[in-house]
Amino acid sequence: SENPSIDYLCIGEGESMVIDFLKNFGKPSLRDIENLVYKHNGKITPNPLRPAEDLSKMSRFHWKLFRKKAITGNGSALQVSASRGCPFSCTYCCNGIYLKHYGKQYLRFRPVDQVLKELHHLHKKYKPKYFYFGDEMIFFNKNYAIELFRRIKTELNVYYGCMARVEYIDGEIVSALKETNCKYIAMGIECGDFQFRKQYLNRHMTNHQIESAFDLVKTAEIQTTSFNMIGYPFDN
Repeated sequence: SENPSIDYLCIGEGESMVIDFLKNFGKPSLRDIENLVYKHNGKITPNPLRPAEDLSKMSRFHWKLFRKKAITGNGSALQVSASRGCPFSCTYCCNGIYLKHYGKQYLRFRPVDQVLKELHHLHKKYKPKYFYFGDEMIFFNKNYAIELFRRIKTELNVYYGCMARVEYIDGEIVSALKETNCKYIAMGIECGDFQFRKQYLNRHMTNHQIESAFDLVKTAEIQTTSFNMIGYPFDN
């Protein structure tokens, strides 16, 4: 309210909201748009929230709008996604806010056929050496992840990498990753001290879980990467 430069805000997810916003900009109907917070005559009004986006019905991502270098980076990796959302509320992450808005509806998975169709198109057009799944919680649904990766192996036979939480790494997952040409997996540690993680980050995995997950993946000869943060505003 104190910043004169801000007239509108989006709360929650913004894809559908932005489309409605642009269509109705300058019209009285603008103030009826769900997910919109607007300021009028100095008064701030938050509108109701629309449901979380249905990933299966969202418009196809327009890759052609971006330069090839922006899509494949150094020419080898192409980042894709098959799901959206996370059921955890780490203190440093925005997911906790989304969970307050949407609850369990926030974690969603795209149909496997839809993902494969996109990967086929991207593989044919950009010829990446591997795909990188930046999904935060693709292993929340183990059967979904295994089906997706096995079909990538069968239909495309390309390398891929992904992210995971250590709590979701087990022998079955690692075996499936190895047999489907997974080349690396990134897992979040953030801080090496269990008490610090639990108290300040709201991350409750034990050091033993971290060590076991990394050992399992390394035994399968899959490269590992860890996420770590420094400079927390607490005792160090």
